[in-house]
Amino acid sequence: MRAVQLTAFGNPVDGLEYVDIPEPDAPGPNQVLIGVEFSPINPNDLMVAQGIYAFRPPLPTVIGNEGVGRVLAVGPGVESVKVGDRVLAPLSSFTWRERMVISAGGLSTLPPDADPQQLAMLAINPPTAALLLSEYVDLKPGEWAVQNAANSGVGRWVIAFAKMRGLKTVNIVRRPELVAELEATGGDVVVVDSPDVSERARSDALAPRHARQLCGHELGSDVHQPAGRYLQACHHAGLFLGPPGICGQTCASSRAGGGDDRLRPAAHSRDRDLPPLLHQRSHHACATRRKDPSRRVAGSRSFSPTVPMR
Repeated sequence: MRAVQLTAFGNPVDGLEYVDIPEPDAPGPNQVLIGVEFSPINPNDLMVAQGIYAFRPPLPTVIGNEGVGRVLAVGPGVESVKVGDRVLAPLSSFTWRERMVISAGGLSTLPPDADPQQLAMLAINPPTAALLLSEYVDLKPGEWAVQNAANSGVGRWVIAFAKMRGLKTVNIVRRPELVAELEATGGDVVVVDSPDVSERARSDALAPRHARQLCGHELGSDVHQPAGRYLQACHHAGLFLGPPGICGQTCASSRAGGGDDRLRPAAHSRDRDLPPLLHQRSHHACATRRKDPSRRVAGSRSFSPTVPMR
């Protein structure tokens, strides 16, 4: 069967190969065989390929952190799903392959009429957005959350969850054509990034003293200066979440841009204190204290184009 296999760490263009690998064995007790329909390409997948993620699997290996597929066969004792059901693959189960055997534990049937490309992206971005709004700040209905890279996968889910919870959002983007699009999806205030973006966002939000900031980052572009600008205008204590390796650079540039000099990479114990679902995403944390230690903020950024596995 076909698969995308990592043969060497480094540039994903060089290390990833489209190969034929052996078919999986028949499912055993409490296992199912699924045919993978779609699997997203996440930044964390590319970081695995580069060898800079939280784990380095033995090579060669198939990679891929999430996906969706149809149940093709079930092993003895499986009652939660049946042949033909559409299910999510377990997180970080190396999904860039046509077929795979997975545990039936925790599987449930997905809606048959839902878009499988959207279903393939349920395991990482939506839980991350939900946790960002609930695990770090005690946000009350009517309060504000400000996020960078608001057109990202996580950013769009933040808008949706915030709307459901009665929260208001200020959404910072890089391109003017995204303003109307995000306003249509429910963003209360959408502004284009600029040197005075913090002042404009506070003015548009009407209630700046009640805003909590979710400081995200734009992978593959100038990640550091935007974070520094936003932190400079905030009065808070909190977390900056991002991929390993990016976080420390962001903290340093925030200090250079006017951020608090106590912005620093969090200790590993803080990583272990993260909610299990978010910890599984292997986001790395930085902690900072600002003028008001009672306030905390958090942020993340991700994107997930999907690729068909058929």
